[in-house]
Amino acid sequence: MNNHKLVSASLLTSLLCVPTILQAEILAVCGASEGHAFYIPGPLVPEKEAGWLEDKISGGTFQLIRSGDDYDIIFTDATGGTLSAKGDGGEIIAFKSSRGDLIVTILYPLAIETYAFWFSSSGPLIATFSQVKHSTPIAKHAVFKADCQRPDPRN
Repeated sequence: MNNHKLVSASLLTSLLCVPTILQAEILAVCGASEGHAFYIPGPLVPEKEAGWLEDKISGGTFQLIRSGDDYDIIFTDATGGTLSAKGDGGEIIAFKSSRGDLIVTILYPLAIETYAFWFSSSGPLIATFSQVKHSTPIAKHAVFKADCQRPDPRN
């Protein structure tokens, strides 16, 4: 009897989540990122290797997702594995600019990331973002740029 209740509760929870999943809209799909990072000296970064360096994220992509008034960023790494900012413990705060651009800040326990999605009507969609990794084995502050695309609404 208890197994029946557990299965019923799981099924009900799954069905309640379907409308939210179906309402999710992909606003931007972004590719490889390049930029610069300032590495802080620490246990894994010797003093002579600290400072400004070119930095990139070449093997992954990220997507900006909206579901109602909520936003998330879905990351895909070079192996095809995916991770949601919310699923990884991030608290997301989104701001719309008067131009229609979107700023998304993600607060993690060990890092802070801010993404700016520049939705220009006359040019390409670009995302710029910064990462402050403050309590990780390699502390750094990085700034990146990625070219993005808007998904085809007909698909």
